[in-house]
Amino acid sequence: MLHRAGRSARGQVFRGAVEHGDLHLRNIMMSDTEVSFIDYSNHKGIFPQRDIADIWLSNCPDHLAPNGRQPGFGGIASADWVAFEDGYGMQLTADPLFRFFFIWRLFKLWSALAARPSDQHRRTTEVVAGAQNVLEQLLAAEG
Repeated sequence: MLHRAGRSARGQVFRGAVEHGDLHLRNIMMSDTEVSFIDYSNHKGIFPQRDIADIWLSNCPDHLAPNGRQPGFGGIASADWVAFEDGYGMQLTADPLFRFFFIWRLFKLWSALAARPSDQHRRTTEVVAGAQNVLEQLLAAEG
């Protein structure tokens, strides 16, 4: 799946931007009027799509569509994607580069889980189930 996503992203024109490098919810500050990001390091990446994939998967499984809500790309509620993409100004879920980084981030999550001790605590079990749900949603969407 990662290889297929990479092939789809190859050669795509994209708009580069400053990339945070390890963006997650604790690096976002919000007020009533603006959103700010903190903790920039000397990261030299230019793919904001990677940061967005990090946001959606950093708290897996908490971001997944709860029962009764229609799941969209990667098992995230369709309404959440619509709201996010509307605010972001781009249909990320149709962007091959974003889709590659989303699947790559899922792979990194799986790799990190494999390194955890076998005596899993409850949160690790929840993350494993969430990551499996995301993978199943992505595979089902491939057809």
